[in-house]
Amino acid sequence: EYKLLQSSDVKFNIFSVLGEKVFEQNFGYQTGGNYKINFSSKDLSSGVYVYTIYTSENRLSRKMLLMK
Repeated sequence: EYKLLQSSDVKFNIFSVLGEKVFEQNFGYQTGGNYKINFSSKDLSSGVYVYTIYTSENRLSRKMLLMK
């Protein structure tokens, strides 16, 4: 989940711990408000990943543990 305080272009990426991009989704231009990201992990194996949400003004990265 994420919250935009102002309208912005939004992109969401997931990277392996080796830095390889394993998922990318461009949400395009979004108005301010609350949003939720749903993605299918069927092509990913269990492990640690880093997800990043990019906006026109900011970038937020966090670790994610995927367990199947």
